[in-house]
Amino acid sequence: MSLSSLIAFGGVGLTYVGLIFLVWSLSTMGKKWGLPAQHDASRQNKLITTGPFALSRNPIYVSIVIFFVGFELALQSSFIFLVLFFIWHTHHIIKKEEVLLKTHFGQEYEHYMTRVPRYL
Repeated sequence: MSLSSLIAFGGVGLTYVGLIFLVWSLSTMGKKWGLPAQHDASRQNKLITTGPFALSRNPIYVSIVIFFVGFELALQSSFIFLVLFFIWHTHHIIKKEEVLLKTHFGQEYEHYMTRVPRYL
């Protein structure tokens, strides 16, 4: 098997891992899921810390990054560098969300931050 085939095969695997992690994350969050860098206190009134949220404070973003990296590797696309822009942009969204979650959930979120990593 050639290196090119191995990269493509690995990319397909990462794509599936990202997709499975994304579905698990979204189903765990259920109807509490909202727009990035926003917080709807009426709907998002409980901090979710189970399932994939016990592994990462941001499993939805992590899974999307894994999916895109895998997809670009599977296609062996020269656009894989765009994933870096997505990661940079996502990091800034996460930082904004952390401020909102600290404000809304206070010590509960700060304790969660000490137990669970931001990414993986």
